[in-house]
Amino acid sequence: MYTDALKLVAQFGYARITKYASPVGRQPAATPHLLEALLTGKDTSKFSAIQIEIGNEAVARINNAVEAGESVANSYLVNRYNMPLSNVLIKSNEDALRTYTNCIVRYELSTHKSVDAITDKYNDAIAWFDNVSKNGLPIDLSEDPPVQGINDTLSIKQTESSILWERF
Repeated sequence: MYTDALKLVAQFGYARITKYASPVGRQPAATPHLLEALLTGKDTSKFSAIQIEIGNEAVARINNAVEAGESVANSYLVNRYNMPLSNVLIKSNEDALRTYTNCIVRYELSTHKSVDAITDKYNDAIAWFDNVSKNGLPIDLSEDPPVQGINDTLSIKQTESSILWERF
């Protein structure tokens, strides 16, 4: 998983994500404070039952958009890699995977797809994933944890062979 609702709001802010995620035509609309409370498990007792219902609908829309955004990302990555991606690939490219997936998620959430900034970031993300599908992700092997029980040296012992190599 490259992103989730909390990573999405960390990148774009509660106000913006609440605006995109609020169910269209439902009143009262979800508020950033309610969305934060629902996503972080904070107390929601100061909100009415209808506000919480609408807030839960917004959270569901966010989770569906995250799932859709990751499916789009994976549709490109599967052209180059076995899925799911290895931890090494994810760790080496965590920021880029999250950032570009979040741009796709925001586009999926937005009902205003004609807004140039949203569409431009979406197109940038699709171009990045398309490039990765063709050229791969950079791998930083310097951060690999050491494998326990394996030494840095390999001992090879040559013994006499019973194979008659001249027959081959």
